[in-house]
Amino acid sequence: MQASLVPIRIIQQLPSNQGSADLKTIGLGDDGFEYALKRIEDHPLLPISEWMGYQLSRAVGLFTPDFAPGLDPVTQYRRYV
Repeated sequence: MQASLVPIRIIQQLPSNQGSADLKTIGLGDDGFEYALKRIEDHPLLPISEWMGYQLSRAVGLFTPDFAPGLDPVTQYRRYV
């Protein structure tokens, strides 16, 4: 699998009920899928640490979920991983 460079447009943000220390928000994409939003607001290094973990895992052959940058629904800037 290959990560997408095309950002997903997030149309709605919902609080996560997963009880995870890192996952605070779920986003609904314009494609109808739900996405785990790893936001700078939750921790300044969270998006980059998630991205690096995925890259390292894939480099050694471990399967990871697909991921893509996300567009903020208000500002339309890339904000999420």
